[in-house]
Amino acid sequence: MLGAYKINFIWDNEAQVWIATSDDLHGLILEHESFEGLIHEVQLAIPMLLEIEEKTFTDLTLDFVAHRQERLAYSG
Repeated sequence: MLGAYKINFIWDNEAQVWIATSDDLHGLILEHESFEGLIHEVQLAIPMLLEIEEKTFTDLTLDFVAHRQERLAYSG
């Protein structure tokens, strides 16, 4: 069985971390200082979350959607 999940990554400029959430995976809220590190943390958490939801899949597709916004102040 194939499962597809959208994972949202948002940069928290104040805390200097990426935050992962998902409307498809209830309970997924993780943070990490690097994008790649957060991907790894999500990959580790998904089997546990699927077990809690009593879902089993032989193949998973993860769509990572990232958003980062920064403000720059220029004087001149």
